Amino acid sequence: MKKYLPFLVGIAVVATTLVLAAEGYAKGPNWILYDNFNSVEIDNDLWTINSYSAEISVEKGRAKFAHKSGSEYRNISAWLGIKIAPETVKGIKVKVTVESCTGDVRARIGGFIGKVWDEVQFKYFWNQLGLEGGIGSPRIFGSLDINWPPPSFPNYYSLFYGQFMRPLEIIGHTFTIRMTFSGNKVTYEVDDLGEIEHKLPEDLSPTTDEIYKFKGIGTRSTNGEGPCVVYFDDVYILR
Repeated sequence: MKKYLPFLVGIAVVATTLVLAAEGYAKGPNWILYDNFNSVEIDNDLWTINSYSAEISVEKGRAKFAHKSGSEYRNISAWLGIKIAPETVKGIKVKVTVESCTGDVRARIGGFIGKVWDEVQFKYFWNQLGLEGGIGSPRIFGSLDINWPPPSFPNYYSLFYGQFMRPLEIIGHTFTIRMTFSGNKVTYEVDDLGEIEHKLPEDLSPTTDEIYKFKGIGTRSTNGEGPCVVYFDDVYILR
């Protein structure tokens, strides 16, 4: 586990598209459409809904997150969690549009992707690809954090942070974002902005408890800022 100490934090900035290998890419990735939100409301057979910090609905064929502002929403995520076998999902691809936003609210893909044993306890790897459009210098970034112990994960540190090249205009624009994860590698990709890849020194063990199989799409504010309106559409998964 010593291989994952905080001094191994990585920082990357991507200016152009990189040609990088990823699982399943030799013959092209086997992306499967999970939901295009063409129903009148969120499909409860496909998603678990956490809507405390945002009103979640379907509007004109897209999932709409109206993220709320207020101190009671600090560090409280709103999610649509993949309900069908999330532990087998190796990648998520989705179209994201931040229609309007104030403050540090981020739209994101996120989820636990594995764990390691450090001779004392398991530590869980949380992975995300996020867009922040309402801050002074908008950013799109991928990050990998280690969390322990469950269930509230009061301790964590950042293992990797990779940022796509600034300046960026996010509000009012639609981005197709992808995040893939397999074995010892995570990849973050944004159409027309490039790709970031990070490799770990060893493969992760799969998560087994239900709570740690989570993967989904959603919004979050660290400081309880907002409001923010985000749309998600055409969610694809890679198994």
